[in-house]
Amino acid sequence: MSKVKSQINPEKIHISQINVVQSNITTGRDFLDAPKKWNNISIGIGKDLAFQEEKNACRLRLFFKCTAMNDETELDLSAEIGIEFHFMIENFIDFLKKNDDHNQVNSELLITLISIGISTSRGIILEHTKNTYFRGIILPVIDPASVLWDE
Repeated sequence: MSKVKSQINPEKIHISQINVVQSNITTGRDFLDAPKKWNNISIGIGKDLAFQEEKNACRLRLFFKCTAMNDETELDLSAEIGIEFHFMIENFIDFLKKNDDHNQVNSELLITLISIGISTSRGIILEHTKNTYFRGIILPVIDPASVLWDE
């Protein structure tokens, strides 16, 4: 089996800053009056990307909406958490392709950044939801490409 060499060099990607930009855990009256053990969590993920080519920088915001479920029924317990990542990519120019009047960023780099963001978010979300009725949300393994292409 032949190996395909990736352009991505992890040692050239640096996280310069992480900010929790939104944290809202809602325990509704119905749930408080009659707490139910949940057996599943519905998770939605949104993203926002911005670039500063001259600074070799990328800002990634990931927005997570988690809703407690009992089988197929949504419970009145939810969490909305937004986390912002600032990356510096030493060889950022290698991942740019001229497209009409603007540069297009290579999808392999974008998927790598989203993957780093989701992995890091896993611990942040676990910690933010630990002392709530969620008892700590553990994000499942998620295909970062599905987050990139999902609009």
